[in-house]
Parts: sequence; C-alpha cells; structure tokens
Amino acid sequence: INIIMYTQHSLEYGSDNNNDNDDDIPITTNGKTNKVWYYIVNIVIFSVIIGILIGFVNIYTSSNNIKQVQMKHKYTNEISVIVSNEYGVQSSVAFPYSWLEGNLFAETYKTNTFTIQSTTDGCTYNWAISGVSSQLNDYYSEGSSDDGVFTFTPTITGEYGISISEYCDNSLTRSYASSVFSKYVRRELSALTDSDREAFLDTFAKLWTIKTPEGQALYGENYKSLWYFAIVHNDASANPVCDEFHTGSGFTINHVLLGSYLEQSMRLINPSVSLHYMEYANYYDSDAYSNQLLESMLDGGAWSEIFTDKWFGSNDPYTGQILDGRWANIDLPYVTDEFIASEGLDPSTPMFSAEAEEWLEMTGGIAHMSSPYGLLRSPWNWSPAPYTLRYNNVNQFNSYEKYLDLQVNVGQYMNYYTGVVCADYKTFMYESVNGKSMYDLLRGMEDDVHGKIHFTTGGSGGTKVVDTAKFIQDKFGLNDLDLVCIAQSSQKYFKTMFERMPGYDINENDGPFPLDCTPFPWQNQVLTSTLAPGEDGGPTCQLSSYYKESIDNLQIFKNDFFIDWTDGVPQYSTVEKVNNLSFEDQVDLINTICGQFQFDGDMGGSGAASDPIFWVVHESVERLMQKI
Repeated sequence: INIIMYTQHSLEYGSDNNNDNDDDIPITTNGKTNKVWYYIVNIVIFSVIIGILIGFVNIYTSSNNIKQVQMKHKYTNEISVIVSNEYGVQSSVAFPYSWLEGNLFAETYKTNTFTIQSTTDGCTYNWAISGVSSQLNDYYSEGSSDDGVFTFTPTITGEYGISISEYCDNSLTRSYASSVFSKYVRRELSALTDSDREAFLDTFAKLWTIKTPEGQALYGENYKSLWYFAIVHNDASANPVCDEFHTGSGFTINHVLLGSYLEQSMRLINPSVSLHYMEYANYYDSDAYSNQLLESMLDGGAWSEIFTDKWFGSNDPYTGQILDGRWANIDLPYVTDEFIASEGLDPSTPMFSAEAEEWLEMTGGIAHMSSPYGLLRSPWNWSPAPYTLRYNNVNQFNSYEKYLDLQVNVGQYMNYYTGVVCADYKTFMYESVNGKSMYDLLRGMEDDVHGKIHFTTGGSGGTKVVDTAKFIQDKFGLNDLDLVCIAQSSQKYFKTMFERMPGYDINENDGPFPLDCTPFPWQNQVLTSTLAPGEDGGPTCQLSSYYKESIDNLQIFKNDFFIDWTDGVPQYSTVEKVNNLSFEDQVDLINTICGQFQFDGDMGGSGAASDPIFWVVHESVERLMQKI
C-alpha cells in the first residue's frame, strides 16, 4: 500500500517543470492519452494485487516449513541464556543492580561461558557479539555451536550486544538478542579462587616494591606506587589545618577515590585484577574471634587466616612487625625531598593549596608530614621502627574477655578495640540511614561501621608504654580496664593535639600545646638519633607546665583527654578514679601518661595506607555505600 500511495503521490504532483508547455507528464487529457493511463494504472494495481497474493503464498509456505521443522525438533518458544564462570552463574541474582535486570553479564578478563537453555537436538546456534559502547565500536566476534555453549572473554568494560540464531535443517527457527554488560568484579577475600587470590596479592604487593619512577618505566606514565597514595593519605589525615579525609563528607568520598586510583595502577601491572574487599564484620562477629582472639590477644593475628602468610602476614605482638608473607621486611620510607619528588609531588608545596599558607605557618615551612623520626607515619607516633606497625593487641594486654565483663558492670565502652560487628550495622541503619540526612549517613559510615577496624587491627604497643602501665597500676590503683581506656583516649587525643602543632592555640578556651618534648630526632631531613623513647638518651615528653599550675588548668586537659570520641560519653569510672586523687597525684598521673610514648599501629593513624589491610577494608565501605 505504501508503494501505491507513493506512486499516486508522484502522479498527483506531475507538472510542466520546465515551463515549455510540453506535456512532460500528462495527467488530465482527453482521448487516447487518457485511455493509456487508465490501462497503465489498472495494470499496476493488478500487479500489486498479484504480488501481495504471492507474498501470502510464500509466507504460508514458509510457515508450513517452520511448522514441519518444529514438529521434527521439539523446543520451547523462546531462547534463554545463562552466563557463568568459575564463580557460578553471573546474573542480576548474583549482582542485584537494576541495570542488569533482563540483560546478561560477562565479567571482564574472565572466560565467561554462555549456555543456551533448552537447546534443540540436531540444530546449530550461530552467535555474534558486537560492541555498543563508544570504546567498543570496533569490536566484533562471531561463531557457531552445535551444543548451544560458547565462551566470551571481554578485555574492555562496557556494553556489548549479542544475537543468537537457531537453525534447524537449514531453516531459521528461533532467535535471541540482548545487551551484555562487562565490568570488573570486586569480591570478598574469602570467596576468591586460589588463582585469583594469588594474582591479586602478587600484583598488590608490587605496588610496595616498585617505586613510581621504576613503575612508570615498566607500565607507563600513569603508574603510581603505593607510596604516592600513602603520602596523600598521611598529608590529608595529619593536615594541621583540617583532616581532609576524616571529616564530614571527606571520609567516604576521598577513600573511594584513593581505592579506585590505586586499582588503576594495579591493572597497569595485571589488567585482570581488582582491588577486592574484606567484609570485616564477618570476621569480628565470628566464633574464631570471640573464642580465640579475645582470650589470647598476643597471637599475632593467628585467629584469622587473613593474618597469615597466605594473605597479609602475621605480626609480632610485641614489636608490631609483620613477620611473614609478601609484606614482611618492607621498609617504611623517610620523608625527604628526594622521596617526595620521586613520587611526582612537589617537596615544597602542601598538597591542599587552599590551606597552604596556614599549613606552612603552622609547621614552620614543612610541606609534607612525617613522624618525629622522619618516617611516613603519623606525626604523633614516636616509634622509630622503619617498618609498618601492626600490633593486633593493646599494649600487650593478653585477654579482652575480662574487660568486656567489667564493661557491663561499670558502664564503660570497650568496643574501640574489638572490631566492627553486625550489631554496629544495625545501629548505623537506625541512627545514620533511615530517615536521616546525607551528613548523618557520611558521618555514620566512618564512626559507626568502620573506624574501629583501624584501631583493632593496628592496636598499640611500645616498650615504654608497657613499662609505664605497671607503674600506673601500682601507684594510682588503676586496673587493666582503666589502662585500656587510657590507651583509647591517648590514641585520639594526641592525634588531635598534634594537628594543632606546638604553640598553636585553637581558641582561648584551649590551653597551650599539652606536651613539652625534647627535639624531634628528625631535623632538617636528617635523622640525628635512632634511640627509642625509654632508652637512655632517647626522646622524652612531659605535661606542659601550664596544666600543672592549677586544678582548673588540669581540668582542661582532662575534659579533652577522657572523652570517648565515638559516643561522646565520658569514661565515668576511670575519670572518677582520677578525680578522687589528690591534685599532686593527678598531675603525676597525667604527666606519666604524656610521657608513656604509646606507639599506635599504623592502621590507627595517618600512616594507615602503608598496611595492605587498609585498602581491603575501605573497599568494604564503598560496597556498603553502593548498597545503600
């Protein structure tokens, strides 16, 4: 009918286009011309009708042929396809994303097996896969299968299109078309196959050993070593003006960025790997943790396979050194201009330009943060150890179970060093998600369901703090639980104080910098001494004289020191004991605490990125954010 209408349309608009009065296309004339056109029109109409009838015959014949094939080959009316790899069926059930519903999924750099369901015996299945996304315009692959099974190994993420045709006795009987999305998949560590685990760990560990200049020569200019990211995190978290990565929206956003950026460097080494995640609540809510670790905190992490040479190494519970596996014996860098420049950063300019002037004023011209020994770790961490610290315990206390029992009786909060558990997620959903603001959500992501994993894993230790503990117990009548509460308060308090830097007052209600210390061993990028605190000739600190002048001045320190940063609840029992001491004894106790030199495990400070655990626990945060 369209042809007829089109022809009729053309005839209707025939004209004397050249204005020469000749009949180029006669339309309404009398005589023979009119009769000729009458016959022509009728012939055309008759021909079209005949064509339509022939078409009906062909369709009927083709339909009969298909019906005959259908009678010979029994099958369902529609083709359905499942995709699988060594992790099972890959579908919207396995990956509950709305964009995947009704479509297929083929994991990048995996051999994905496409299986046609309810195939027909004796039939052949022709398939073709082509690129849909702009980066896949040139991709095309095709093949044929007699059993309805074929494989596809995409090496570029994006959207593909797939078509499948079933031919039985050389006749097309069924067809299928769908989108195929390809993405990398981050998996929980325990779910990885042996081969994927080894590929992931081998690639991951190279970021520590292949510095940026060497890596760029090997893998291209976009390569960044682990130490580049560790500098970024140390500067951001020890930022004397503002902790850029652990305040408000900074936590989730910036750590997602860091993880994705580091993952790109991993894929320059091995394009098939991903930065996988540790669902840490599964570990710290386990029987292995509650029955083994809480009874014996000095096991160096043996309670979990994660802390063995199979994964991220066990640690010495006394020195905090990683003992085995890929991360054993890796040196922590000293923050020199040469080191900073080698990682592609400006040694003389702070990373956060908006704060650069105030930053340099507060630090005396130091653009990048380091420890008092010049190491790439927290500026409040006095450990001279040139390796990543991971204690997995608190100041060598052997058992937590009795602390948890005491906690119930005295109303203290002891969960700071006991990981993140499922109950924390429940609290998070009620207090930070359901009906709450985006600010509440982002705050809760850090405080409710993440932060404690850092302090539990990193722990704390050091010879000086362990020796001091016995003195505190004997002289001031404090128990183990009080000492753990002091350890918790020390961890957060001295971080806050060092962000103020010596001599810098936040406001008139805050006293001067609380510590009066001997000079840092790291002076003008030269290490003047390797003596540790507690050793003869090693560094010393004491409470600044301002706080020793009166009980009111001392109370300023106590108000800041003995507040639980997570819940905002004073540690009443320990505070009550301290307040019941004489003023002289209170000064003596606080002075002792200021000079105990607790070494926090690096996971508990701004140098956390040097520990491989840091990266896999943060991927769990991104996963939670996606689910929400």
